[in-house]
Amino acid sequence: MLTEFQNALGAWVLDGSPLPPELDGLRRLALYRNNVQGSLTAVLAAAYPTVEQVVGPEFFAMVARRFLGAYPPLRPELWAWGGEFSAFLAVFPPARALSYLPDLARLEWAMMEAYFAGEAEALKPERLRSVTTHAMGLSFSRHPSARIIRSRFAIHSIWKAHVPGGDPSAVSITMPESVLILRQDGVVMSRLLSDWQASFAETLLDGLTFGAALIAVPDHVSPADIPVELARLIADGVFTGYAADMPSTLSAWIQP
Repeated sequence: MLTEFQNALGAWVLDGSPLPPELDGLRRLALYRNNVQGSLTAVLAAAYPTVEQVVGPEFFAMVARRFLGAYPPLRPELWAWGGEFSAFLAVFPPARALSYLPDLARLEWAMMEAYFAGEAEALKPERLRSVTTHAMGLSFSRHPSARIIRSRFAIHSIWKAHVPGGDPSAVSITMPESVLILRQDGVVMSRLLSDWQASFAETLLDGLTFGAALIAVPDHVSPADIPVELARLIADGVFTGYAADMPSTLSAWIQP
């Protein structure tokens, strides 16, 4: 009985479900319910500020209330609530006209995750000077905040266009973009990647070797560009360390 009461009251507070007749006397708590919904809407807007700008505050508040009913907070850390928003937008009928919106939400959530990711010291380039093994066998450990978001839409350009001074009308929305997300010195940064750069970085971030990452690079990419991109990833702070083992599965591919 207590569980049923709690579930009914919780549903009424979070998503506005009708109160059962036996709980009708609790309608005086409507102010509390409105405060809860308003506070959680503000939390979601803080995580997805560009999404809110794109759709407008009123539409966002409506979506937030629907999302709250489907995905109520389950942990006391409110910063961790809202990760399912992208998936929710993808199946929410009123948002279908903005087909890029779920991917834009994925980008903003990746930034949120990067901000709250664990601390770790970035790999310094000078540490690699002592490496004596073949470069093809090098693998790297990723920084906790590093992640890559791919989209068939220009999500990074859309995001940048909505910061002060940006121009949303200048964005070619259907241009695919891939984005590197990383926290540097407490600040979340983003870098636009080409398709091959994203594949190269993803392979390394997954813990595979430099040799495996080379295999993922298309033939049209200049060989001179590859070590430059690796150096840039290291300089960005994407990695925290390295290992110098040569996996046996690559031995047939690589000559010392």
